[in-house]
Amino acid sequence: MIKSWWPVWTTLIAVSVFACIKDADSNNITTDSYQQSVSFNPGDFQPNDMMGREGVRLPFDFPKSNVIIDLFTAGRPEWAFNLKRLDSTTYQRFSTAGANYQGVTFHQYVSTRHFKDSTVFVKKVYAPANGSFYKVLPIQSYNQLDSTNRYNFIQIVSTPRSEPYFDHRCGKSKRRYFYTIISTDTLGTATIDADRCFTNVFSYKLIN
Repeated sequence: MIKSWWPVWTTLIAVSVFACIKDADSNNITTDSYQQSVSFNPGDFQPNDMMGREGVRLPFDFPKSNVIIDLFTAGRPEWAFNLKRLDSTTYQRFSTAGANYQGVTFHQYVSTRHFKDSTVFVKKVYAPANGSFYKVLPIQSYNQLDSTNRYNFIQIVSTPRSEPYFDHRCGKSKRRYFYTIISTDTLGTATIDADRCFTNVFSYKLIN
């Protein structure tokens, strides 16, 4: 009797293990998908080289710093999401046609940011390749916006207008650009100082 039952039990165990593995793979949910942070300099991206196959032009999404940047649109719009108000972000891949930069592979995903007030922000993007579906929880230390900010996100769009100023951090005269600032509607236009000494433009941190 023991010998006759052994193949049955073996089969049941094998099927159960396979089912668990398959289920885990299909969900592919993680709170922190990236073992090592990679920080990108937006000035290093060359839009013509980053279109990916099929000539697709999508903004780039950086899950850790929760920033989206559109290199292909005039004004180079950037979205910074408030991690104090963000619940989670999901990425559903719809194409493996993508791009590679600094050893990171980007695929085409639909990113959906779920906020604590039950609103969502959905956008087609290039995001770091991490399977067909993954989920990322916000890491507060990467927040690009102050925790007292009452908006779910801030979008900035640069304008051609600029003015001179003295950058006390860098010890030299520079120019700063005016940006249109948007959330659910236009909030206004203001100058934003450059975030690095070798450039006149500002960018949120791009960390994947």
